Amino acid sequence: MENQFLEEIDEINYTIEFLVDQLHEALATGDLLRGEVLAEKIKQYSEVSQ
Repeated sequence: MENQFLEEIDEINYTIEFLVDQLHEALATGDLLRGEVLAEKIKQYSEVSQ
């Protein structure tokens, strides 16, 4: 049970890291709309992990 929980947390953390990387790329290219979408996804995943 504990291992499954830790695996789920690891998956969420990996997803957040991936989305943050995508957010940085979007902002670097000036794609603010995509940046807003990615920021919202990051927020949702962060709330799940709390």
